This record gives sequence, C-alpha cells and structure tokens, in this order.
Amino acid sequence: MDQIFQLNQQVCGMNIFKFIDWADRSLCSRDAIDGPVVGIPPLQRSVLWRPHQIVDLWDSVLRGFPIGSMLMQERECGRTTRRDDKTVIESQHGFDLLDGQQRAIALLLGWTPTNKDKCLWIDFSQPVPKGKKFALYLTSKAQPFGYKPNGDRHGVDERRQARKHFDEETKGAFSATYDHDLLDLPQLKFWPRKPKPSGAKHAVPLDLALKACLAQSKRDWRVICQNDYELPFDKSDVTERIDKFHETVELIRNSEIALIKVAMVIKPEELRLLFDRVGQNGTVLSKEEQLYSILKQNDPYAFDVVHRLCNTAGHILSPSKIVMAAIRCSSVATDPKKNVSTPSPEGFQRLFKEIDFKRELRKLIPEGGEELTPARDSLPDASDIARLSEILVNALKFKGDNDIGLPSVLFPAFGGRLYEILIFWLFHNCDNDIRRAQKITENSRDELLRFVLFWLVFIENADRGADCALKYLITKKFENFPENDVYLEVVRGDGRGQNARSLIKKERFAAVIAPDSPAQFRPKDQRFRDPSENNEKSFLVQRFWGARTRLLPWIQRRYLQTKFTEYKPLLGYENEVPFDYDHICAQKEVGAWNVYWKDRDFLRDSIGNFWILHGSLNRSLGGLNVQDKLSGSDIQDLDDRQTFFEAREEAFGENVLPLWMKLNASNGIWPAERGADFQDAVEKRTIWLYERFYDELDFQSWQDRPVA
Repeated sequence: MDQIFQLNQQVCGMNIFKFIDWADRSLCSRDAIDGPVVGIPPLQRSVLWRPHQIVDLWDSVLRGFPIGSMLMQERECGRTTRRDDKTVIESQHGFDLLDGQQRAIALLLGWTPTNKDKCLWIDFSQPVPKGKKFALYLTSKAQPFGYKPNGDRHGVDERRQARKHFDEETKGAFSATYDHDLLDLPQLKFWPRKPKPSGAKHAVPLDLALKACLAQSKRDWRVICQNDYELPFDKSDVTERIDKFHETVELIRNSEIALIKVAMVIKPEELRLLFDRVGQNGTVLSKEEQLYSILKQNDPYAFDVVHRLCNTAGHILSPSKIVMAAIRCSSVATDPKKNVSTPSPEGFQRLFKEIDFKRELRKLIPEGGEELTPARDSLPDASDIARLSEILVNALKFKGDNDIGLPSVLFPAFGGRLYEILIFWLFHNCDNDIRRAQKITENSRDELLRFVLFWLVFIENADRGADCALKYLITKKFENFPENDVYLEVVRGDGRGQNARSLIKKERFAAVIAPDSPAQFRPKDQRFRDPSENNEKSFLVQRFWGARTRLLPWIQRRYLQTKFTEYKPLLGYENEVPFDYDHICAQKEVGAWNVYWKDRDFLRDSIGNFWILHGSLNRSLGGLNVQDKLSGSDIQDLDDRQTFFEAREEAFGENVLPLWMKLNASNGIWPAERGADFQDAVEKRTIWLYERFYDELDFQSWQDRPVA
C-alpha cells in the first residue's frame, strides 16, 4: 500500500476489506507495516459506540449500504499519533483519521476481535431478527453472554442461565472465573471460542466466517460449516442462511469505502472546532469528554498519562472523569471568585493559558512522555491524582473483622462528584506532600467513611451537592475532613433544589416504616406517612428502601472480602460483579401473591428482600422457597456451605432471621397470614439494616448537630 491518494487527489475509493485490513495492521499491530500508516489523532474521543450501533453497522455492510466516508489528514514523519492504544511518534508517513474512528473500530471487531475486548458473532441456526439481514450478536468483556437487540444487557435470569450452560459445556473448567474475566482467558480466544452469546448455541465468530467466505468457494464454505463449525445441516433454513451469507460476501467483495483527504493545513486551535463540526451527526460528546479532548490537544501524551493514572487508581473512575476532577480542583483552587462550576470548553482553553491554573493542574496530572513523567521520579513526595487516589482507596478499604471500611466493589460507585469532593479536600490540604496526604487521610478515616456512605445511600442531586461541598471546603484549610459541616452544607443546599435529606434517628425511621402493630397490609400509596407529617423523613426512608446496590455490599463486606479476595472491579463493569443481588423471597414466588401488582412489587423490591450471594451458589439455590433456601440444607459442597452461613450471618440479624424462616412454602398459594408475615419480615429487616448503618458508622454524632 505505497500510495493512497494519487497526485492532487482528495477523494478516493478503497476496497472495504482492504481498508479494514489496513486499519487493523496500523492500529492494532505492533509490527512495522509497508507504506502509509493510519492513526488516531491524540485529540480524538474514546470509543463510545453502544452494542446495537456496532451490530447495525455490520448489518449495513452486509447489505451493501454506504457507511459514510472517512475523513483523513496527511501526517508527516515525526508527528504524534495514537497506535495500539498508545501515543507514539510515528516514524512513517501516513494519515490521521479525523472522522470515522467509531466506525473503523466497529469494523475491526468483525475482522480481528482477538485484539479487543469484544467479539462479533453470526448464528445461522437462529431465525433472523426483524429488520436484520443476518442474526448478528456482540459479546464483550463486561457482557460475555451478549446483549439484547436494543443493546441493553440481559436480565439476571438469562445471564444466570447462560453461565450455567457455559459451565456445563466446559465441564466446570472455568467455574471459578468471573464472568468479566472470561474473554481474557487465552484458551478461549481461538476456535471454538467461548462463551457464545446467550441462546446462540451454533454462533460462529464473524471474522472467521468472513475470511472463510472470501477465501473459499461456496462448496468449501459448506464443508467448513459442517465439519469445523458443526452447524445443523439437517435444517433447510440453516442451509439457506449459510448459502446466503456466502453469496452476500461475494456481492460485497468489491465494495468500496470513500476516503476524503483534508487538503488544508489545520491549525491546532482550529482542530477541535473541526471535530465538533464533523461529529455533529455522531455520538454527542459529554462535557467531560470535550475537556479531555482539549487537554489532549494541548498535550498529545495526556492520553497515555491519564490512562496510566486510571490504572494506578484502580479504575474507580473513567479517564474523562479523572480529568474532570483534576480540572475542577485546579480551577477552584486558583479562581479568586471560588467558582465551583464546570468550565466550558472555551473557558478551559483560556484557563489552560493561565500560569497558576496550569501549575495546579500539572501537580495532579503531570505532563506526559514515554514514561509517566521524569519529574515524578525526581519528586517522590509529590501528590498527583493517582497517588491521592491510591491513598484514599487504601485508607477507606475494608480491613477485615468488624472494620467499617468499604469493599472494593463500592469504589466505582463513587461517581465523579463524590470523588471530586474527596480529592479536592486532600489536594487542598496536603501541601503537595504525599506523606502529609497519608497522615491526614488516616486521621480522618472514620469521618470520610461516614460521609461516603451517607452520600452513596442518600444523595439525590450529586452535582448540586458537590457544588455546595466544594464551596465550603475552599473557605479554609481543614486538616481533618469536616464531615458534619459538609453534610450540613449538602443538606441545606443553595436554593436550587433538594440535594439530600437530613438523617433521622433509628426510632423515627422504624415508626415511618412500620407505624402500626400488629401490622396491617400497607399499599404503596399509603407507605412512608410519618406520624409527625414531616415529609423530609418520608423521602429519606423511601430512598433507603431502594438502596440495595449502594448499601448491601457494605452490609456484607466481610463475606465479599473473604469470597472475592482477588476481585478488582473495573469501571463500566459494575453490572458484572461476581455476585448477585438475590431476592430472598424470589420474584416468581412473590408473583403468585394475589394483591395489586404495584403494591406487591414495591414490597418485593425493597432492600429488606435482598441479600448478596456469589453467582454459582445463587444459581444452585434457584427455585427454592424461602425456608429451604435460608436453611442451606440443599448445599452439598462444604466450602459453599461455609460461605453460605457466613453470608447469612452477616445479612440477617438474630431477631430478623426467624421472621423469614417462618414463611411457609407457598406452592402458588398466599393466604392472608403469609402476606402479613412477608410484609413484616421485609419491614423488620429494612429497619435492622438502617440500625446497622446508623450504629456502626456512629451517625449519632451527626444527630447531635441537627440541621437548622
């Protein structure tokens, strides 16, 4: 591929498979290639496309539809570009892909998926979905059993069933491997690749099917499908789809994609404007992504630095949110007006030229290079954002026994704004000294944990709440984290709306949950009516009622730490944790209760009817009634029995468990007394969970200073 464009040519057509192969060798290979190299300019956004967009693009390719042009800018030798997910000084002449990155990456997934954490599949044994030419599926590291047609992840039951089939098919060889680690196993990367998409037993990787059809006759393609892929040729519709695919590949074999060369020399300050213009019909960039792009424009190596910081910090935030936290901390620290709002892209361009702001930002995000930064090695006490993140994580993580620290799964749940509050306090008070940062964090550990858990469970508007917190923290130095004062500022708000509700004492919480005894059945619209008619209390109780994913990991932190010692959560995979949020009384069982479905489901989905179990154990207990499940009598494996009882002990108080054990097997029948017992068990456990939350974190210290 010596030359792409002829002399004075600005538009050319390239065979689509030739383009994909060129992009593959340029972007994914570490080896040198002959001729021009295509790269990604440092300013370009991260991969943003959703699963259904990737599938739709390949559906268009297989139909022979045009998929848009690729906008390219010529790049001379010695210029920076991104290749193999790393910023490099390219020694070869080539082109930067100004527009078309998302499409190019999606095309590569159907050509060389072993280089990525996703795989495209085609299943000739399945009926073709409506509006599609073939049955295409995408699997990923986060969702190794694929997605629904609209791109959403499958529900718990379908993922559970898919994992069960996978373990049976592989004879349990990978039963100890977490779902999100399956695609990393080298023995599963080559044919027969596993796991396959849910329900697609005969799926074939699209790249294998494409390359076989391009290289083989229809007759030989049939032989490959029958002998290598073991497709069911006894079904005529399967044979028709197999033949149709070969015919389709032959029809598109000579399809071309348009390449457009930008003729003019684009000034660096105009490059972002060009991206905004050409991307107006593409995936909209968030403000965080826009600011990250500007940082990369000013420092081509920022991509490498931020991703390295992200890895060091343990993936508790996406790269763009780490950048956003650093920008806001630097902006607040240097703005004479102490403005805590997010800078606009234009404002950030101006800020980046200010010496004070740039100095503060470079403390948090060092300038890049081949290594993180030479300056960092010469300043072992410096406190960049990666080190501050490490300090926070190490200080706040669970340390065993009765410690009140956080299990690892909760760190990605912080979100950008809570992270900004903690990082800003630490950065603003550590004086760029890592040893001081460690000291003040350890000294404030209990205060930080109280505030973090309050935020995770009760924050209603993170943006406004964080603004209020930052406005207070910038007023002066705080050697110890002022948790109570920050809490009061967040609850008071700034007149723009409610950020969070003030905490209430345990006794008041119990009175709002279960105001009468003996309990009467309470429909949803009659719940949380506080006897004092204080709606603030009712709102807080209702938020706690639905807080299962934000609180239960902390409630069962000993179990999670013991069972998943090697688990390291990755941002974006929070729905692929190696455990399940299990209904104590199963959805199907509650569904047989003959009361209004909204009242029934509201009780069913309360935090009081959930606990955490590791996935394989939960699958083995599926279908059991409450008594049999909680007794553990059906668990045969000794290790599973031990961990089951550890989980049960931590998830149920000694006065709460008997309420659940007295629920008789329903067999599809719910007499009035069973409904009353179920309501009582859910409400009493919800009250018990709040009492643990309140007492173990010592929130009484906050109650001594009520909101004015």
